[in-house]
Amino acid sequence: MKSRILFFLLFLVLLSCKENKEKQVIPKENEFFKPFVFNLQNMWTDLEERVSFPNWFNDSIIQSQQIGAIHRSIYEKPASLKDENYPDSIYLKEKISYYFYPNGHIKCLSITSYVEGEKIGTATFNYGNTKDKFGYNFANLSDSFSINSKLLQNHFQIDSLLYSHADYLNFVENESENHLYVVLNNKNIDALMIDSILKPNFSDWIMQGNPRKPAKLYRLKNKVNQLQVRNFSYSEHNNQFSSSVKEHFPFETRRMLSFKNNCCFGFSDSVYSNSQFLYHTKYNFYGTDLIVPEKVVISKSNHESTLTWETIEYYKYEKLLQNQP
Repeated sequence: MKSRILFFLLFLVLLSCKENKEKQVIPKENEFFKPFVFNLQNMWTDLEERVSFPNWFNDSIIQSQQIGAIHRSIYEKPASLKDENYPDSIYLKEKISYYFYPNGHIKCLSITSYVEGEKIGTATFNYGNTKDKFGYNFANLSDSFSINSKLLQNHFQIDSLLYSHADYLNFVENESENHLYVVLNNKNIDALMIDSILKPNFSDWIMQGNPRKPAKLYRLKNKVNQLQVRNFSYSEHNNQFSSSVKEHFPFETRRMLSFKNNCCFGFSDSVYSNSQFLYHTKYNFYGTDLIVPEKVVISKSNHESTLTWETIEYYKYEKLLQNQP
C-alpha cells in the first residue's frame, strides 16, 4: 500500500515538473521575433477554414520577398518512415497552393486532399485584389471536385458580408447560415448590447478586434455567458502575435512561441485540464531563412510518450513574375 502511495506522489511530481516546464517558454518583451511569413494567430487553427478571411500570411513579407506563390505539401508521417526528406506519396494528405498579387494579397487558393496517395477532392477559390482593412475578401469557389461532396462543404466556410456598421460587422456563412459578428468598438458595445442589437444564436460567433488581428473569439449563451472563448495577445513592442488561450471545457489550449536570435523557430499548443498539463503539439520550423521556413515538423507528445504522432509540411516559394499584374 505504501509503495502505491509513493508511486502516486512521484507521478504527481513529474506532472508538476512538466507543467512548470511548459510555462517557462513565455518570452520576454525584448525577445519578440522578427516579422516572418506566417500569421500564427490564424495559421494552424480553425480560422484557416474561413476562406473569405485569407489572413494566413504576412502581406508585407509576401510583397517584399516578391513571392508569387507558396506550395504547401502536408504528409502524415508514421514512426516507421525513416527518411523524412523524401516521404512516400502514400502518406500525402493535402496539397495547398496560394497565389498572390504583387501587393501580397491572396489571388487564388487551391486545395487538394488525398487518401493513400489517391486524390479524393480539390477546391479552387479565386479572389479579387480587394481585401479590405479588416482582412475580408469574398472567396469565389471557381472549381471543385470531390468523391464525397460533403467533404468540401464541411471543410471550407465562405462568408458573405451582410451589414457594415461603424461599431460592428455582420457576416453569414453561405452553407450553414451561421453568423460571425465582428465587434470593432468594445467601448460602444458591451455584452448586453451585443445580445440586444445583434441577437446572436449559440451557433454564431462573436469576434472582438478584427479578422486580421482578432482579440477575442467566443459564443454567447443565455445572453451574457461567454463559451468556447479564445483570447489573443500581441506584443506592445511591435504589435505581433505573441500567444493565445483557447477554452474548450474541460480543457484549455495555450499557444506559446519559441525564439532564438530574435527569430521564431516554432511554437507549441499545450493542452491543460484543471491546470494540469496533458499533452502538447509542437511545431518546429526549418530552412535556410526562418523568415520563409521550408519545412514544418508537427509532433504531439505527453508525459508518458515522447512522440505519438507526427506530420511534416513542406513549403516551396515561387518568385513573382515581373509582368504579373
